[in-house]
Amino acid sequence: MAPPPVAQAPIGIPRSRVRQLMAASVGNVVEWFDWYAYSFLTVYFAEQIFPTQGGSSLVPVLSAFAVFAVGFFMRPLGGLLVGAFADRFGRKAAMTFTIMLMGGGSLLLAVTPT
Repeated sequence: MAPPPVAQAPIGIPRSRVRQLMAASVGNVVEWFDWYAYSFLTVYFAEQIFPTQGGSSLVPVLSAFAVFAVGFFMRPLGGLLVGAFADRFGRKAAMTFTIMLMGGGSLLLAVTPT
């Protein structure tokens, strides 16, 4: 009777896991770059989108930052909704959906009359 086989511990992380980790990291970096670009450029486009009241340029900047804050605090809810969408329709469909939403937001900024 032969002894039972000894289970071997994995030597390294599988390539597919490393690739997934790198893809998620790149996606996260792009998303944070988008947030930082919006926050840094707010002072330039705030007066064009939000009206100036009483000659104060502070009101449009605060309005733009309020939009930024709403978007930031809605991220967990968006994660839940997109996660449920991905569970039902797959990761590829969810990624396509989120890219379409980002493109729609960029298009909205591009066609703003000002």
